[in-house]
Amino acid sequence: MQAIKMQTIYMRLFSGLLAGTAAMVLACSAGERAENPEKTEQGETGENPAKSQGAGLGEARPSADRGRPTRVVLITLDTMRFDTFERENERMGAMPFTREWARKGIILERHFSATSTTQPTHASLLTGLHPWQHGVSRNGQTLAAKHTTLAEVFLARGFRTGAVVASFPLHKSFGFDQGFERYDDTFSVPSAVEWEGQKVPDGAFYSLGSSVNAKAMEMVDAFGEVNQFLWFHYFDLHQPYGDVAAKGEVVKLGDIYHQIESGSASVDAMVQRAKGRYEADARALDRLLDQLIMRLTRDADRIDTHLLVVSDHGESFGESGSLGHGKRLTDELIHVPCFLISPTVSPGRVDATVGSIDVPVTLLALAGLAGETALAGTGRDMTKVLPLDRSAFGMRRTFVTPFSELRVDGAKHRLENVLFFRASGEGVTTGNAERIIRSSEQNPDVDHADVRALFGVFERELAGATAATTLDEEAEARLRALGYVQ
Repeated sequence: MQAIKMQTIYMRLFSGLLAGTAAMVLACSAGERAENPEKTEQGETGENPAKSQGAGLGEARPSADRGRPTRVVLITLDTMRFDTFERENERMGAMPFTREWARKGIILERHFSATSTTQPTHASLLTGLHPWQHGVSRNGQTLAAKHTTLAEVFLARGFRTGAVVASFPLHKSFGFDQGFERYDDTFSVPSAVEWEGQKVPDGAFYSLGSSVNAKAMEMVDAFGEVNQFLWFHYFDLHQPYGDVAAKGEVVKLGDIYHQIESGSASVDAMVQRAKGRYEADARALDRLLDQLIMRLTRDADRIDTHLLVVSDHGESFGESGSLGHGKRLTDELIHVPCFLISPTVSPGRVDATVGSIDVPVTLLALAGLAGETALAGTGRDMTKVLPLDRSAFGMRRTFVTPFSELRVDGAKHRLENVLFFRASGEGVTTGNAERIIRSSEQNPDVDHADVRALFGVFERELAGATAATTLDEEAEARLRALGYVQ
């Protein structure tokens, strides 16, 4: 018998190689960027870049070694699907400029968000904790001050800290401003007077990316050439679909649900129009991100810039009969884009499974703070070598009362039980301590008793039970095999 303390097993297979040059990877001029994104997608030879099988792509190296200040930038893209960022067997998608930038760094091909909901995932991105650990398991909850955030760590290390967020769910009233000396959470688009029981100031619920870009660039200019951590959040892909692209119709989820309830025969066509407008918004966002990253390259010879871009969740457009996000744990909702660009890493792709809790540790390592222990999470530096059999964990948001989800076919599904997921190279398994809802693709008939036991540990943590749990040696060994050591 042994007291159980949650922590994740990660193997270092071999040391990562330092980048072969100290030149800033971001520092490519506008002239170096191909005029034709389609050509750039495949490279000059038309071949795809060599794919890394989990190999390390560069040890994080302190900027202080080169005598320049450090700028760490986190960009979170609300509601971005992986297949909007990058598609297989397709020369061009909705984000050609962003993908072109991503290929100058590391693309994490198997990044899974902590949840399919905005607030819980962002709380994990900022603390390195799972939702059942930081306690923000649904929208409308506040991140407790007792949890140390990434911004607080940077601030304590002498970095200036600033953020521009684009929607009310990340308003300072929910605790997301912890550690930021500047936190811009003023919005311009009227959408709701109340959200999750909270009054929305002036009814302005979100801002478009053009506004975020203007504020972000002003903040970059104002901070100048000092050590700094910046966070910029974009809400452009969230419904209503088409408001960012401007030209064309705007489709709201509420309108689709109204068509479903009325028994309309045009539901499927409306869903497809919604996805088309979502893609149009993605193309508009793509151009905005290109502008921001170009700004970050302007002073790359004077300040080392480390950029990480990640989505908080995806969006459903009829997959498995579902719409929107937050209600399911399907691939289009939790498998999301993530990439990083840094002068300390070599370009490539990583197949190892990673997740939201790995983001803070990675950003600290890129800033030369790899030994920082203030964060309580168990994430690992994504620039280091990670085993291909590594797992990522997350959960579906919780509900105050049982929730009835309306599906595309008009059926209503009652959502009330807590659900967790384990993502690995074998696929995704979802369920709870009682039963498995979805088995991993490679082991559909396995009982998954070990996974259910692990989900039970998560449930007890979520319920506020002590993280110290006693298990017998056999149970401990089974959980160890799943990626946890007790």
